[in-house]
Amino acid sequence: MAKIQFAAFKGKSFISKLIKFWTRGDYSHIAYITNFENGDLIEAWKYSGKTFWGFSNIKNHSKGTVVEIWEKEVTEEQAEKVYNFLFKLAKRNCPYDWKGLFGFVFKWKDCKWKYFCSEGCAMALIEAGVWSYKLRPYVIHPSYFVDLMVVSGFKKVKTIII
Repeated sequence: MAKIQFAAFKGKSFISKLIKFWTRGDYSHIAYITNFENGDLIEAWKYSGKTFWGFSNIKNHSKGTVVEIWEKEVTEEQAEKVYNFLFKLAKRNCPYDWKGLFGFVFKWKDCKWKYFCSEGCAMALIEAGVWSYKLRPYVIHPSYFVDLMVVSGFKKVKTIII
């Protein structure tokens, strides 16, 4: 067995506040944790003024942001599939799906090769068979992602403030 971890952010920026308002939720961002001790993440984030999937660090987020760490035990194969899916997004610098970001409000999907944060993480879990039910990832906003983690056996293991 292996553990997979995700970070659920309660952001403070203007965009974070908009996401929380539109979704009527507490969460504004989701990232996959590759190494908690070092704060290493794979996430859709802003790099050099552009937003795309890449390798990042939790310290890149605004000071004072509340972050919950969630984890689940899965098979080695599932953990590898989750990592590989997100690694490919980061390695290819897959663009952030700005239009699709609001797809969870308006229920549309803009592009099959762009993902917003919780959408990409949901796709990884679905592709790995961790979430086996039929979900439409493009409607999974960050707060819904956390709800799905709760019902699928993820445990909140830590809350930190950056």
